[in-house]
Amino acid sequence: MTHASAHHTAEPEGSEGLLKQVGPGGSDVTATIVAFALREVLPERELPESVARALIDTVGVALAARGVEAEPLVRHWTLANSSSGVSTVWTSGDLVSPSNAALINATAAHVLDYDDISPTRPMHPSAVLMPAILALAQARGCDPRLITTAYSVGAAVFRAVADALPHEFHYERGWHTTSTVGRLAAVAALIALCRPTPQQGARALGIVASLAAGTLANFGTMMKPLHAGLAARDAIMALELAEAGFTANEASIETKHGFLDLYGTDPSRRPDPSAIDFMNTLEEWRDAWVSDWGIKRYPACYATHRALDAALRMRRAHEVTSARHIVVTVHPEGLRPLLTGIPTTSNEAKFTMAFVVATALLTGDLRLRDFDDDALLSPEVLALMEKISVEESPLPPWGPPEYAGGFAVVSVEMVDGKTVFERADVTQGDSRSPLSEAEMTAKFRDCCSSGDLSSAQADHLYGVLENLVRGASDFTQLHAALTAG
Repeated sequence: MTHASAHHTAEPEGSEGLLKQVGPGGSDVTATIVAFALREVLPERELPESVARALIDTVGVALAARGVEAEPLVRHWTLANSSSGVSTVWTSGDLVSPSNAALINATAAHVLDYDDISPTRPMHPSAVLMPAILALAQARGCDPRLITTAYSVGAAVFRAVADALPHEFHYERGWHTTSTVGRLAAVAALIALCRPTPQQGARALGIVASLAAGTLANFGTMMKPLHAGLAARDAIMALELAEAGFTANEASIETKHGFLDLYGTDPSRRPDPSAIDFMNTLEEWRDAWVSDWGIKRYPACYATHRALDAALRMRRAHEVTSARHIVVTVHPEGLRPLLTGIPTTSNEAKFTMAFVVATALLTGDLRLRDFDDDALLSPEVLALMEKISVEESPLPPWGPPEYAGGFAVVSVEMVDGKTVFERADVTQGDSRSPLSEAEMTAKFRDCCSSGDLSSAQADHLYGVLENLVRGASDFTQLHAALTAG
């Protein structure tokens, strides 16, 4: 990472000797995260715009999940077991406690697997961070402009802690990084938002580190989006308990039998945060997260997106629906989160490469409606799926051997025996190829339409969310926009 920027920082009141208060030595990861989150930093000028896009996208995909699979089950159960509060449930307008709002909203944001991602790390930052930040900010009457600071702190911690595990090993063992690391990142964001004492911040991280869970075995089921919901809920619970005096190990991330010890590889193979200057890494990521961020173009697992880009280019260039055979080749481990076979639910379909590629080749796109029950039973899609093979390869079968992050090559054997190829290394929506404003608006409107909002309601809500991050609208206006009509 080469990003560098000038920060104006001010130590929080009472923070002299901050690292000593929460742990011996400046190399302690827990203490460093707390100190980082409590610093007052003026964000880069362009960050509020990026945070606004992340917020708009997260609320949009959550609204699209209204009434879909896990969303109503989690919402109805939570409402039946909670009292009224002051934080808004996005999909219903109910007012509940911050932790319950975060549970419902974060689950909804991840139900469709349409929420934003890190292109280089297997995680969905905003589905955890935004629901936690907004729920507590609304409940405590925080200045909405603090959303940018809190989100950027959480986004930085997400990436820095994932790399310290490192994330390749953590994910390979079957842990869902969005859920495990997401809890720590969300607590860090809430520390920046609410500014507890350093000891309370360290204890909140200690509490949530003991709650980290979530396995890849549940991909393709309702449990996967609940991972995000539980992470957001646990972050708020951890901070509130710590503020009330609840204790936990104040060096819980780096200590023996702590988070890095249990969820990462052995220390001899794990990057040493003290050796890489963990604070400096966090400070760089505070602004640089926008270079490792992407808004999804398609409502399916991100592992399918390069193949979808290549397949759609193939469709524009060739008549491929009557092809003899189609092969999708991706980089090593590129198929790890995906399923095989014929999907029987929309959740399974989003994780089935052959299904999404066949649908894209037939329809020229991949939209939310393509995961309706009728679409899953489409004879045309099922017939084309039978012609599709999926494989991994250390080298792309077409084009230059070099690639950064990943690749997908779609090769089609035509009926005349000729084979044609298309390849994608960078997905649409990646920070290197971002969605245009028109594409963002179209996605948001499509999501709102699925959530039974009119075009006028969607456009009004879009404006409220965009202005919220700038402090030009408030949580009362957001609640009104979500409950209008």
